[in-house]
Amino acid sequence: MSEEINGGPGPNALRNAMRIMGGEVRKMQKVARKRHREGLVKGPRSYCSVCGDVFDFAIVNPTEQLTGGICAKCKAILAEGFTACITSDAYAFIKSDYLKANGMRGKIVPVSVEAMEKIKEQQRKNGISDEKSSGET
Repeated sequence: MSEEINGGPGPNALRNAMRIMGGEVRKMQKVARKRHREGLVKGPRSYCSVCGDVFDFAIVNPTEQLTGGICAKCKAILAEGFTACITSDAYAFIKSDYLKANGMRGKIVPVSVEAMEKIKEQQRKNGISDEKSSGET
């Protein structure tokens, strides 16, 4: 018997086509499963210990805890020789010969709220009010 009946494909040709298409569909489903990772989202992995900004974005578990670090912006300022003074809600970068002599150049120093207010007041007197020198988190 011929493969063609009334000018169309025979029953075996149709069966073979369905088998080939089924295999292609399974391949596409496998690729789709690999691309989708259940429960993961794009988000930050680290926060800056100085300014509080988040950085180092990646695909993470949403319940994962952030790790502390220093962002590139603050790292560059500390490399210039500034000292970062931080409190729970504010920070300031200062450059001082006294701090340099005591080995505090390029370091992060926790200070009290009262000391931070004095630093901010001194910076206002000196006309330093740009974001590089101080900020609030």
